Formats: sequence, structure tokens, C-alpha cells
Amino acid sequence: LSGIPEIGEHVRIHTLLDRGFPNYNEPTGSIHDWKSLENYLKFTKEYSAKGMAVERFLVGSTTQIRMHQNSDNVKDHFLVRNIKGNLDVVLPSNGTVVPIQGKILSSEVSWDENELSNAIVIEYGNFRYYEGGDQESHLDNEGNIFDTITPTARVAGMVDVATLNHHGHGVNEAFSKLMDPKVAILQGWCSDQPPVESMKYLSQPRKKNDTRHLFATDMFKENLPDMGDLAHLFLSTAGHVVVRVQPLKKQLQTYDVFVLDENRNIASSHGPYHVDKKL
Repeated sequence: LSGIPEIGEHVRIHTLLDRGFPNYNEPTGSIHDWKSLENYLKFTKEYSAKGMAVERFLVGSTTQIRMHQNSDNVKDHFLVRNIKGNLDVVLPSNGTVVPIQGKILSSEVSWDENELSNAIVIEYGNFRYYEGGDQESHLDNEGNIFDTITPTARVAGMVDVATLNHHGHGVNEAFSKLMDPKVAILQGWCSDQPPVESMKYLSQPRKKNDTRHLFATDMFKENLPDMGDLAHLFLSTAGHVVVRVQPLKKQLQTYDVFVLDENRNIASSHGPYHVDKKL
């Protein structure tokens, strides 16, 4: 088992959101990894019988993912925006859901499961946190760039904290400039993560002309020398990364980043960071 099926073996999942439920009939192009899909569908069938709910991720929704406890206390200043799923994004200007790059998923054959990832932005007061799964770009069969990083970054807008798409492989200039996170988190597990090219984008000065801070959940030690001067951007290269956000008070808001060891003890703490004004 791997991925969600493995998590389900250890953590009780009440509700599972995915991009294709219930028919999984898009795209109509060939499935790249039938074995993984069959394993996943077997998992959803088995665990649905045990009480797990499965829902399709609704692009554009701000209520599908919501607080179940203390919701009245934060209802006016906490929400989760479903900004992208499959090849659809929601326009922040009017909430309209549109296909990216004029591509219609039902007829698309150059897709990769990574690029069909769901993406969300969590908002608490003025604080914004981005999670985009495995958004990436590559050349399609006709030699054109098939890119979900840029349109996703465009609809996400400025954020304070972002996880790096696809373990660092899904980073481009749009990611670093349009979202412009002060804190970026690398969910690493492989020797090629992150690629040096991604680090070059992240090393560019922010709009406030300050330095970005990077945290990696794991990184191969041999990667750091390969990055040269870019390695100094990482404040931590191993451990669980926890972000604690303080309530908004008089238009001021801060957050802290804690790195935990395997026993959940605090290995290091960073901050407080001030939530940026969003343009």
C-alpha cells in the first residue's frame, strides 16, 4: 500500500475528497497507472463500507471543507477555498469555474495525474496558506508547455505560507512572484528534491525585498552541497513542520513555525512572522 490507502491503515478518515468521485470517467485519455487507480478504488470501496464518506472535490467551494468545532467563533474569518481540481480553476474575481489554458479534460490526452491535483488556500484572518499537491508542467505530445503551476498560482494570489508543488519540482517564476510566500515548505522524500532550478526561483527577493525562509520535512544530505549558496535558504532540513497562527488583533497578525522531531518534541522554533498585507 502507498499514498492514501496506506494512511487509511493508520488514521481514521471520516470524509475523503478526490477529483473524480463517483464515476472517475475523466479524462477519457489513457490512464497512466491503472494499478494505482485500481488499488485506490479498492480502498475507497472497502472503507466506504466501514463508514468513510467519499465526495468529489468541488472547485470554487468555500464550504466543503469547514470547521466542525468552534465554528461560530471563527465563521467570519476562517475558510478554505477550493481553488483548483482536475484542469479547472475558480476565478477569484467572480467565482466562475473555468478550464485552464482552454483545455477540456474530457478530450485531453496529454495529462498527468500530478497536474490534475486539487489545490486549496486556507484563510484565517489575513493569513493565507497554500497547498497545491503535485501541480507541475511538462511538454505535451505537440511540444507545447502543459502547465498547471501558473494558472493555479494566479488564482491563489499572495499567501504567507506555501507548500512547494510536487516536492519542489512544481515551482516556477509565477509560483515565487504571484504567491510570494515568506515561508515555503518542502515535503521531501527523494534524492532529487528539490531541484536546483526551483531553488533559483525561490531565492529571488520577495516584493518586500526580504528573504524567503524554507523548511524541509526531509532532505538527503548530499543535496545541500549541490545547491551551493542556495542552501542557506533552508532553516531546517528534517522534521515535521507546524505553523501556528495567532488571531487577528487590530489588523495585526503573527504566526510561528515549529519543527518537531520524530517524537513530536520541538526541535526548533522560528518567528514570530508578521502576516503580509495582500496586494
